[in-house]
Order: sequence, then structure tokens, then C-alpha cells
Amino acid sequence: MTTGRELYPLTKSFAFRGFVFGLLAAVILGNLAIGFAMWCFVATAGLLWRSDHLPIMSFCIGYQWLFVVLGYTIYLWTGEFPGQRFLGDIQKAVFYSSLGLLFLAFGVRLTSRKVGVVGRVAPHGNYNIDRLFWLVIVLFMLDWMVELNLLGLPSQILHPVRILLKLRYLFLFLMLIEVHRNRQGYRIAALAFTIAIVPKLLTGMSSFKEPLFFLGILMLGRYVAHARTVSERRTNRRIIAIGALLATFLLAIGLVWNQDLKVKWRMALWSGEIAGSPIDKLAAFGGMLSDSLERFDSDTATESLGSRMSSGVAYFSHVLDRVPAMLDHEYGLFVGRGVSHVLTPRFLFPDKRDLGGDSWIVRKYAGLSVSGDEQGTSVGLGYLGEFYIDFGFFGIVALSFLFGAYFGLLYKYIYYIAPSQQIGSAFSIVLMLDYFTGYESNFAKLLGGMTQMVLIYSFVMFTVGRALHNYLSGSKERREAATIG
Repeated sequence: MTTGRELYPLTKSFAFRGFVFGLLAAVILGNLAIGFAMWCFVATAGLLWRSDHLPIMSFCIGYQWLFVVLGYTIYLWTGEFPGQRFLGDIQKAVFYSSLGLLFLAFGVRLTSRKVGVVGRVAPHGNYNIDRLFWLVIVLFMLDWMVELNLLGLPSQILHPVRILLKLRYLFLFLMLIEVHRNRQGYRIAALAFTIAIVPKLLTGMSSFKEPLFFLGILMLGRYVAHARTVSERRTNRRIIAIGALLATFLLAIGLVWNQDLKVKWRMALWSGEIAGSPIDKLAAFGGMLSDSLERFDSDTATESLGSRMSSGVAYFSHVLDRVPAMLDHEYGLFVGRGVSHVLTPRFLFPDKRDLGGDSWIVRKYAGLSVSGDEQGTSVGLGYLGEFYIDFGFFGIVALSFLFGAYFGLLYKYIYYIAPSQQIGSAFSIVLMLDYFTGYESNFAKLLGGMTQMVLIYSFVMFTVGRALHNYLSGSKERREAATIG
């Protein structure tokens, strides 16, 4: 039987290392809040790092943590907060956000500890990479045609098809897991990866980053906790070096994309200035990218990226100044809104109102004039800020813990009904990269979106899960070969 220490091998060591790193950060920057945030970052990574799963949960909470500390760290170094002329109680906002993420991790750990595949088919699959490749190609091409409505589908059919096609990333990630595990098929994996990313560039969206994140998670999954041999230590050093290079590459992409390329590319696409075939659009994107690189300015790019990632915690700082000093706590408005949204599915309640944008929350509770629905945009405060508006400090601690516990139950359920551990892993990564990396995400949308995705996954697993497993693993062919033999 696997002990808690074997299952979560980094919990104690990372809690201690986090204390050391946090103490150093507090001394260097002269700030206790940043020291506490550093400890939370390292401690939660160890709290959720499992020896039998990819470190998806540690990655997702770590990514949210970046949104908490990036702007504040720049502020401590330079005296200026990216994109903000005025701040509220930013130190308390960083402290509360870090504490919320810590209790979120506690909740996930509590309910997801005993995770395993029940065995509706098999605990582990051994899937055919070629079959996965063609399935990925078909699904992503179909998604592209549906996105542009090249099939001419009516809206009543178009919406549910789009929702179902969200599962296409399950098969991409499943393919990458198999390639990584078997160490073969790298060329077709690279081709499938490219086909998955490129269409997103042609729509102007930033969701191409999730597959890149997954590559980093795969690489981190090879880290050997408590390395004892020379070979294991060498592997860990190699992983750290590759991880640093990948992080630098992602940072470079983020700086270039956020400096002005994202805005100009989207405006050119959506205004119809750039049209034609996908090849024409790719050529136009290449030209715009080249022009952006020639005009690249590190200060402007850093300011733009820092502003984009740090606005949520900055808005939260203003909320802390106004609630409850000027506005009373809401005592369950946002939590009740989220639960009600989940319990009233649209197919049963066709008159259900859309949640709409989130800018009204920032305007009302932070007292800031931000762009909203009338400008075709939405500015988010984040679910932790909503927890605080509802119940103050108690909301940050208790609601974060309960939200994490719910997410941990979903995580456990995903594996419970999976035909194999690889399929469970692939979908859990799809779900978490979509809904567990958003510090600025609205609680009602998070709760509703993740619940909807798990229901779709359940429907697919219970209806075609066994057939899908057999097709991808070639189980039927193996049984027939054994019978003939």
C-alpha cells in the first residue's frame, strides 16, 4: 500500500524550502507579504505534487500565483505597478490571494488523495499513436470548420457541437502522453501539435498557449523526488535546465504577443483587413510578427505583459479599501449566483439569463471605471475577490477550501470513470488548463464551465468509452490474433 509520503513525496521538503525562499525574499525585498507568497508558492507545489500523476495541479496553482506576485514584485523593485496609477491595499491583496490559493490546495488534497481507475476496462492503456494522430487531425479540422461554420449548421446544432468538440484536446494530450511514454512518434506528434496551434492564431485568440503549457507539464513529470543516484540527480538537473529554457521561451512569446502584436492582429482579422485562405492569413501573420520583432521594446513589452497579468490583484486591492468601509459584504451573492447557475441548466430553463461580462463587479466594488460590455470586452476581478466581497477574510479561507474540495472531487471522479489512467490524465489536464489557471476568472463561470465539461466527459465515457479504448489500443485485433493462434 502506498503511504502518504510515497504518494506526496515533496510535501515536507517543499514546505521547508518554501520557508527558506520566503525568508530570503522577505529580507531582499523588505516585505513580509512577498515572503509569505513565496512560501505559499513552494509549499502548495509540494502539497499537490503526486508521484503517480503528472504535476498538473502544482502547475495550475503556480500559474495563478504568478498573477498574484508579478506586478507586486515589479512594484517593490521599481516603485511603479504595471498599468496602474493608483493602488489600494495591495499588500493585503497579495497576502489574501496567496492564502486563498493555499487553502484551495488544501481542499484539493483532502478530497483527491485516493484517486484511481476503477477498471471499467483496464488500469492502463497502450494506445496506437497512429490512430490517435488521425483522430486528432479529424477533430481539430472539424472544430475549425465549425468555428467558421463552413458546414452551414443551424445555431441549434452548432452550439452543442462546439461544446462537444472541446474534448478534442483530450485526444491531443493523450497522444502526447503516449509519445512521451513510449518515446516514439515524435514527428507525427509535432505535426499534430502544429495543426492544433495554428488555427488558433488565425482566430486571434491566445488559447494556443495551453498546449505549450502541457509540454512543460510532461517534462516536469519526469522529475525524480528524493533523487538518490547520480543518474537521477543528472536527470533532475536536465529537467530544471530544460524547464528554465521553456519558461524563457514562453516569456519571450508573451512579451512579443502582448506588446502590440495581439491587438493589431486581432483588429486586422476581425475588421476584415486580412482575409483570404489560411495560407494567406499565415503569411500575413508572419509579416506582422517580423515587423513586431523589429520594433520590439523590452520596457514597453514588460509593462504591457505585467499590466495584463497583474490587473486582477490590483483591482482586488481597491476592493479591500471599499469593502466593508463603503460597501457592506454581500453574504453569499456571488457564491449563490454560481451555485444557481449550475443547478439551472439551460436545456431545462431556456429563459435562463446569460451571466454577461464581469466589468460591473470591478466598477461597483473596486470603484474603477473600466471597459465593459458596451466596448465588447470584460474585465475580471477574480473568484478570490468575489469570495472576499461575500464573506471577507472568512470567505477567502473557507470558500477557497470548499472550492478546492469540489475540484478535488471532480478530479477523483474523472479517473473513477476513465477507461484507463492515460485518458483520465488527459481529460484532467484539459479541464484544469481551461478552468484552474484563471486567477481573474468569475466564480459562477468557473463552477458552471467545469461542471459542464465533466458532464460532457461523463456522457462520452459512459456511451463510447469502452469502444474508444478498444479502438485506440487495438484490443479487438489482439483478441482476434490470440484466437487464431
